[in-house]
Amino acid sequence: RPSAHFAVNVLAADQAALCLRFARRGIDRFLDVAWHESRRGNPLLDGAVAWLECELVDEHDAGDHTIVVAAVHELDTTGSDAEPLIVFRGRYGRLQLD
Repeated sequence: RPSAHFAVNVLAADQAALCLRFARRGIDRFLDVAWHESRRGNPLLDGAVAWLECELVDEHDAGDHTIVVAAVHELDTTGSDAEPLIVFRGRYGRLQLD
């Protein structure tokens, strides 16, 4: 990895297409995607409901995935009223609040 610093963007429920785009390989994921740079130089996606700026601490192989352990240095919400995008068992869903 070229950098140990990264941002985690919490997408909004209406950003499923953006989620699918970033899951693809072999494309420029940021082409025609609205974003801005954080104070630390990480990409923050426009329309996301929240973000976290992190530093990589450790990685663990887990089958065809990698579990990343990170230290969170900064986080915030974007002020959006949108619900977060939830992915569970390969499907999109919504939070159910009581």
